[in-house]
Amino acid sequence: MCKCERCGKECDNHPEACLCDKHAAETMPDPPFNQVDFIMDYEAGELEAEQIIDGFQQLINTGVVWNLQGSYGRMATDLIEAGHCHK
Repeated sequence: MCKCERCGKECDNHPEACLCDKHAAETMPDPPFNQVDFIMDYEAGELEAEQIIDGFQQLINTGVVWNLQGSYGRMATDLIEAGHCHK
């Protein structure tokens, strides 16, 4: 049994590989961006402002946003002009 150097929780893992709930999110990689899921969630109004900005940044990065219907390009342009996203 060892003690996590970050949270102090005792665990069976080596401290550098602590898998306690507090640190599990820190060690898990983000899932890959799914354009279709983002667009569906955006269209359904299910996203917070930060998620919308992050999603549009991903669409801008890939260039896909400029090939979608016009409202997406306009939204991307608005977010760029407001300083929330960048080209």
